[in-house]
Amino acid sequence: MIRTRLLDNLSGRVGDEILNCMASATRTMMAVAFVKFSGVRLIQENLVGLLDRGGEAEIIFGLDFSLTEPRALSRVMEIQASHPALTLFAFSNPYLPGREPAFHPKLYMFEQADGDWTAIIGSSNLSRGGLIDNVEIGVAIDGPKTNPVIAAALSFYASVRGRESLFAPTDEYLEAYQKVRSTIGRAQRKGAERRAVKEAIAQLRKLEERLPGTVPTQKELIIQAIKSLRTSPDSWVHWTEIADYVETRAREVGAEYKWDTLHNSVRGRLNEHTTGKGGEHLFVRKGGVEGRFGLYKLSNAGETYELRKIIS
Repeated sequence: MIRTRLLDNLSGRVGDEILNCMASATRTMMAVAFVKFSGVRLIQENLVGLLDRGGEAEIIFGLDFSLTEPRALSRVMEIQASHPALTLFAFSNPYLPGREPAFHPKLYMFEQADGDWTAIIGSSNLSRGGLIDNVEIGVAIDGPKTNPVIAAALSFYASVRGRESLFAPTDEYLEAYQKVRSTIGRAQRKGAERRAVKEAIAQLRKLEERLPGTVPTQKELIIQAIKSLRTSPDSWVHWTEIADYVETRAREVGAEYKWDTLHNSVRGRLNEHTTGKGGEHLFVRKGGVEGRFGLYKLSNAGETYELRKIIS
């Protein structure tokens, strides 16, 4: 049986519905544009209660516009330290070359003991404003996972979880994020150019790619492709073979890409990180920087590139 109801913060708070669902749930998954300490403080008692009774929880949050508060993440990570069934992922800021559009969902999902799910979808981020104070609206849908709407919400969540831009933050990352967030704030107050803000955000990118994620990065898949397809460390591999391998492997591991443009994306990533092009100098192109053959091999940096840890 399917039950649907409208939620808002005028006639009844969205946060109350979330807390009620969490109080009896065996599992919760959240994908929100940003997290604030005020929101974590509101849900932490029910979140810990869910974990204490053997449940699982996962939160995916965005970094767009640096709205997520570092102390909110610190509090979640404190809970995580004593409750390993809690997982926290960041969705990397997209304002970099080749990054994705802004991460802007507000999705809360709860699995109950009988196997049914509740999906709460609307405008509320994980903040006191979103859950209680702001003028917000959403819809709650209860039903089995076979229900088309519940199934679609679960599929959407899985697709978000399969992005290479997802990573698990660490204390070191939070410290770096706080510094960059402060830099961005100062730049904006002084009316600095947008490019200066992008450059500040870009400082975090290398660290993000080395942190654990749910799928390999595209660079890693390219490195794996060359190592698998070459006949010796000095042999060359054509970019089309590399792209075919990357697509096959990406589908196997559940990575989410725009499949119709993936081959062009792979070629772009090869060009970006070719020795002499200003990237990370992971690849060597036959014929030099202006190579004419479409053939690549790994540079010394590519051979020794450290792959990220994968969280299932």
